[in-house]
Order: sequence, then C-alpha cells, then structure tokens
Amino acid sequence: MKIETLEEESCVIVKAEVIEEERAKVGYELRMVDIEILSVPSEPSPIVINQKKVDTSLENLLDYRPVTLRNEKERAIFKLQEGITAGFRQFLMSQGFTEIPSVKFIDAKQMVSEAYNREIRDYEDFEPEEEKLLCELIQKETGSEFVFVTHYPSKKRPFYAMENPENTEETLSFDLLFRGLEITTGGQRIHNYEEQLAKLRRRGMEPEHFAGYLMAHKCGLSPHGGLGLGLERFTAKLLGFENVKNATLFPRDINRLVP
Repeated sequence: MKIETLEEESCVIVKAEVIEEERAKVGYELRMVDIEILSVPSEPSPIVINQKKVDTSLENLLDYRPVTLRNEKERAIFKLQEGITAGFRQFLMSQGFTEIPSVKFIDAKQMVSEAYNREIRDYEDFEPEEEKLLCELIQKETGSEFVFVTHYPSKKRPFYAMENPENTEETLSFDLLFRGLEITTGGQRIHNYEEQLAKLRRRGMEPEHFAGYLMAHKCGLSPHGGLGLGLERFTAKLLGFENVKNATLFPRDINRLVP
C-alpha cells in the first residue's frame, strides 16, 4: 500500500527521527523515515472520535462503542475502573484498614426521618431518596462521602446471610453508599451446615436444590463473608455521570443486546 491510500483510522507503524525544533511545543518534532500500513478502513467512521470529547448522544456512544473507545476520554473511563479494581485488590491483600462512618439500618432510617421531617414508609429496605438524603446528612456531619449501613432486616437479605446472634430479625450485612447510591453489598455468610439447612427450610426452599452450595458446609466451613462491588455504579458516581451506562463498557438491557 502507498501512503496516498491512508484514511482516517488507518492502522500504521511509523519509523521517524527525532529532530530538534525550537518552534515545536516540546522543542522536538518527528520526521517520518518509513511507514508500514497495517490496515485501512473499508468505510468511513460512523462517528467523529478525533476530538477531545465525542460530542454525541449516549445511544450513539453505546451503538458504536468499539469505535468510540478509540477516543482518549472515553477510554479513560475504563482505565479509571482498572485503577479502582487494582486499588481494591491491593487493599484486600494488605493488612491495613481505613475507618469509614457506619450506622445501623434502623438508626439510619430514623436519622433521615428526623433530619428531613420525612415519614418512614418502608421499615425493611431503603428507598433511593433515603439513600441520597442519608449521604447528604453523613457528609455534613463527618465530611465523608461514604457511609456503611449495617444490620439489614433478615427478610430483605439472601438465604445465606448470617443473622445477628443478638437479634435474629436482622443480619450481619451491610451496604456501602457513595454520593447517594449503593455501590457495594456484602456481609458475613452462614458457615454452619445445620444452621443453613434450617434457614432454607424456614423460607420454604428445598435443600436438595442447593446440594452443590451446601457441599462445603457439610464438609466443614470456616466463618467467612464477601461483598460485591458495583464497579460501573462507583465509576459513574466518581465521574459525575447521570447514567450508569456511560461507565459500562457494553451495557445490556431490554432494548440493547449489541454491540
């Protein structure tokens, strides 16, 4: 291929000499010596991506995600996620902990109700508006944008969530809220085989349907817990996006299956 065949978004390998040039912004410029053309597009790009920002709708960003990811700013969203994941991994491998304000579920509901003169309508779960108001309140009182909400009602947690020995109506579980949105859910899980069987049966669930899950319990399981991080939610809130799809590489919903 000849250089004349180059089009926007062609893939190339360029060899160049570094030449001192005082008029250049960094004091040097590159003078091409050789170029190898690896590929050229078969049709023009459906969307302009060579600007600082891809100025288009969210739908177009997602429709052409394999192309729009070539834009540095769009790609940076997911580099940030990479950093978040790496940070979590480093934290979990270390022995240090960082204190984050925490409040029990029912106390959090009461705090929001009293501070904003708001009636409690659901004593078993948080409404989205309550999550926003609680985060506002905690930030005013402590300066933290994070807040752990702990001891959720057993009715609203999965069958494997361990109940609080001091009050079996609540669980040893938590949600982590950030800027008004739940980004992490976790807690301690039941490790005792008989205790797990009993909870399954109380909920009308058949233990034989969970044979694979119960195998570890039956053979002896240490106390343990876990959490799930809403990476896309966290990234969206961190960057101030209104829609979590902006921070989702290839989102899927009832209207979107491709790309």
